[in-house]
Amino acid sequence: MKIENLTIEIHGKKILSDFSIEFPDGKITALIAPSGFGKTTLLNWICENEMKKGKSVSFAFQEPRLLESATVLENVRIPLSNIFSKEEAEEKSVFFLTKMGLSEKISAFPQKLSGGEKQRVSLARALAYPSEILLLDESFNSIDEITKKKIMEFTKAVAKNEKRTVIFVTHDEREAEFLCDEIKKAD
Repeated sequence: MKIENLTIEIHGKKILSDFSIEFPDGKITALIAPSGFGKTTLLNWICENEMKKGKSVSFAFQEPRLLESATVLENVRIPLSNIFSKEEAEEKSVFFLTKMGLSEKISAFPQKLSGGEKQRVSLARALAYPSEILLLDESFNSIDEITKKKIMEFTKAVAKNEKRTVIFVTHDEREAEFLCDEIKKAD
């Protein structure tokens, strides 16, 4: 995916100006940029534009964005219900939640979870959805280091196995080095 000379202006303020970058298909690429650069704005733009082109996109946001009235299992299963049978959607949801270390929390509601657990539910949902493009917006921030490493290894394996194009925006170079095939820096 190639972006050339992108300018994004919101409410009269330029967020990105004449920005160009390329994200290789089927690879995991990190974009390292400081806070306030417009990383989230860029991911939102990519999501919208790629979906307009008919591509499937999944997104693990910086904040989990879970449905508070739905259980952990339902938060992952609901997007899958439009693609798979009820049984298959449930099976995939349980698999991804288990890989995130949340098998004991499947029936819990989001308000009963820690910040890191909520983030892992969000990641399970994004990974379980069979998309061509996976967008990760500083998605590992609130997860402890030991769990983070396991989840990043799993994320890498899923992305490689399914040949997904992954765009990971972060300011953490160690995470980018561990997870990604390529690292691009912006300032």
